[in-house]
Amino acid sequence: MKTNRDLYLRARSIGEGSKDYPLRDYLRALHALASHERANPMSLELAVKLITAARSTSPDEPVLTGGPLAEGYAGVDAVLTRQVVDLDAMTENGQIDDPQAYFGIDAPSGRRWYNLRVPGYLECAMRGAVGGYEEDEVTVLIPPSPGESADDVVEDLDDFDWETFEDLLVCGRCYE
Repeated sequence: MKTNRDLYLRARSIGEGSKDYPLRDYLRALHALASHERANPMSLELAVKLITAARSTSPDEPVLTGGPLAEGYAGVDAVLTRQVVDLDAMTENGQIDDPQAYFGIDAPSGRRWYNLRVPGYLECAMRGAVGGYEEDEVTVLIPPSPGESADDVVEDLDDFDWETFEDLLVCGRCYE
């Protein structure tokens, strides 16, 4: 695992294997797992470990608080907290099951959501934050010039950090 392409393919695989797993449970588990690593620097390997383990971790696992925090972790904690609160509220009021939700819905908090299922959340998280897709895997709204490709540029993710992980989470919610 070294590039944005590697991460994109891994996230799609995890998403496909999690079609029936509620996103709020997945994010609760991800939050708990991330909290256990809060003092450690983020890396691509750790990100893959967290997004993979979240689908098999209990959503009731406690989120740890206190103690030293790695630079950037506080943003991840805040985003996951807000996202779980939004999903809880949308589940309670029935928005989560709206057949039109695919087109985007506003949580009671006012935050716009486009991805309410694990597969879409993970794929859009990767596409929006780090790319790594190929033209035939996504809808290309602006076709490339003749003879050019709409494939995303494959890049090493050597500098993957907590801020990049936070970007993934934000894009998972709102990238369409």
